[in-house]
Formats: sequence, structure tokens, C-alpha cells
Amino acid sequence: MVQRALAAKNVVYAKGGTIFAGFLKILPMFIMVFPGMISRVLYKDDVACPDAESCERVCGNKLGCSNLAYPS
Repeated sequence: MVQRALAAKNVVYAKGGTIFAGFLKILPMFIMVFPGMISRVLYKDDVACPDAESCERVCGNKLGCSNLAYPS
């Protein structure tokens, strides 16, 4: 961000470059984190196992359902 501000033509470009760099740093959260959180809410029985018995019932493994990302 500092390099964008120092290399800018004027103050307006410096502010715009800094805001753009901040947006690029926040963008992965919207791409990766939010869809994962939404899937945990929508598919409670498949993704989020509250206890070992429900995990074994849903996916056949007491430790967790981490293999659900790979379709069989």
C-alpha cells in the first residue's frame, strides 16, 4: 500500500490505490470464507457434525466428515 501511495501521480491516485489494495486484501474472505460459512448453515447434517455419533451416521467416520468435499 505504501508503494502505491508513493508512486501515485497525486493525492487522488494515492487514495484510490490504497483503497484498491485494501479491497484486494479483503476479497479472499468473500470468495473462500463466506461460502464455507453458508454451507455450514445450509447443510448442518452433512458438513457440521455436533457429535461423533451423528458424524458416523452421516458419513461413516467418527472423526469427521472431511471427505465430503470429494464426491464419490
